[in-house]
Amino acid sequence: MFKDFVCKKIKISGSEVLKVWHDPKYHGDLDWLVSFWKGNFENYQMIQQSTQATVVRGNIPSIDENVFLKKLHVRKSVDFLKNLVRQTRARRAVIMGEKAEEKGFQVSKPLFLMESFKFGFHYESGIITEAIEDAPSVAAWATSLLKEKPDELREFVISYAKLIGNWHKSGCYHGDLRSGNVLAKKINGVWDFYFLDNERNLSVDKLPINKVIHNLMQINMLIKFPKNLRFVFWNEYNKIMGFSLNDSRIIKRRVHDIVKTRLTAKGLYDKFNL
Repeated sequence: MFKDFVCKKIKISGSEVLKVWHDPKYHGDLDWLVSFWKGNFENYQMIQQSTQATVVRGNIPSIDENVFLKKLHVRKSVDFLKNLVRQTRARRAVIMGEKAEEKGFQVSKPLFLMESFKFGFHYESGIITEAIEDAPSVAAWATSLLKEKPDELREFVISYAKLIGNWHKSGCYHGDLRSGNVLAKKINGVWDFYFLDNERNLSVDKLPINKVIHNLMQINMLIKFPKNLRFVFWNEYNKIMGFSLNDSRIIKRRVHDIVKTRLTAKGLYDKFNL
């Protein structure tokens, strides 16, 4: 997909040049993109603004559907140095998303990749992706189903467990598998899931056990999953992974200990059932 993108260069300022790769179906000018890159967000809905990234949602010329525009900032000098020796965060997000798709998983489709250069060196980067409509996050589904359709929550957890089992079995690791980074919607009675924020992902033949534990810890930080459904999740997940009884005990204990430490530090462990 990315190899088919069209590449253009835009001068942002005296020292900054923006390289843009975009889906060939886009044929408009890029004045709006320059405006966005310079920090003009007034035509968009602000989703997130931090030292790490600015994320907005809205419409852009020649694209009918809503999109997410994400600018990844250089937070400190170490980020600049990292860009000298490895791909930018936005480029990694595109590449790792494609690898996930090659293994049969769904991600938010990239439409634009942006990389800025100052004095010839990589500086900031960004990505524009299609918005996945009518697909709340796993966290939102867990909250609403627990309140309104508890019987359907079990079905949802089973589907999610199978997704993560297949994800790990295929050698995939998500760098930030918090419940907000997976979207879900039900199509013809089947749950579909979509992975977001893939820049820190890993795709290998066999996933190291520490990566498995890290992802399971992130999932188990979701307080809204009742204790009985955590057992349901593990049983469905391990049907795919096939861990031995001893390995299962080690993994579950390690995940529990990490989650307990993190939630205790936040004063939330008393609300948690693991």
